[in-house]
Amino acid sequence: MKAAVVAIASFAVSASLFILGYFAGNIVVRTVQPNGLAEIIVPYSSFSQIATLASFGVLIFGLVLTAAILGPGNGNLTGWLIVGSGNVSAGVVGVVFSGLLYLLNSEDEGPRCLGGCAPSLLQYYQGVYETSTVLAVLGLIATGFGTWLLVRRKVGAISVGP
Repeated sequence: MKAAVVAIASFAVSASLFILGYFAGNIVVRTVQPNGLAEIIVPYSSFSQIATLASFGVLIFGLVLTAAILGPGNGNLTGWLIVGSGNVSAGVVGVVFSGLLYLLNSEDEGPRCLGGCAPSLLQYYQGVYETSTVLAVLGLIATGFGTWLLVRRKVGAISVGP
């Protein structure tokens, strides 16, 4: 019964995080600089992005945990269900984040390196590509391990075949 309470709470937390991220992203400060130019600042934009990504992860955690609870023969192994669901959701969020990191940084590479890139910029892009690759591989490993925890015969939370 404890896993069911965790699943229900995760849906409530996901909705709360998404609403918090939405409202934090809409806070805009408009001022005029001393030289007369307008200045627009969105002070909580990074907090909004992190809260939205966290709400996505918590939602996936709740969905996977609910599927594991409703699966046949879950027994009394609540801890394994929660750990497996957490690994699956963390892995999926890691893969999504690595894809976004790669896309957002490679979008700007073409115009900046049209006539050739500076060595420092090339080193930055190599770091971004390495980071996104490592994060995607670790996300896939976490997703696979969480799936293995949920599918193994001892727990049997999610049936795989007859």
